[in-house]
Formats: sequence, structure tokens, C-alpha cells
Amino acid sequence: MDVKTASIFVEDQSNALTFCTDILGFWKVNDIDLGEFRWPKVSTAGSGETGLLLKPNAHPAAKTIRTRSMRMAYRQLFSTASIFTKNIGD
Repeated sequence: MDVKTASIFVEDQSNALTFCTDILGFWKVNDIDLGEFRWPKVSTAGSGETGLLLKPNAHPAAKTIRTRSMRMAYRQLFSTASIFTKNIGD
């Protein structure tokens, strides 16, 4: 299996793009303008086909994904967690 694109939600796409290119050394593959939202994609030099899509955190899909992820994390944490407290009489 080959991963072609991974994506992350970011608060500020311009800052994320600058960070990825100027600090991490990625190069901009494309930056598609879709009106209210845009879809910048970066890649490491030499990888050619594998990229990182910087999705806008303001997009409605981001809220759905974050809500589901938080619910799943909550269930996993509390289904396996042990809670330690002092005895009431102490």
C-alpha cells in the first residue's frame, strides 16, 4: 500500500504553509483556491508522490472529525482507565 496524501487540519493555512516550506524544508506542490477554502499541498524534496494536505480547520468537515475523535478518545480513556482516590475515612 502506498500513501499518496496525508492531511491535517490547521488553524491558519498561510502560516502552516510558510512553516512547512521555510522551516521544515518541504516544497509547495500546489495551492488550489476553492473560494472560501483552499487546499495547499506540500511534499518533501525527492518524494515526488507523497504529500501533506493542509486542510482548513474552519471547514465543516473538521468539526465533525474532531467531535468524533474526541468522543472516541473519551470512550477509550474511560473504558480502560483506573481512577485512584484517597479513602473517604482517611
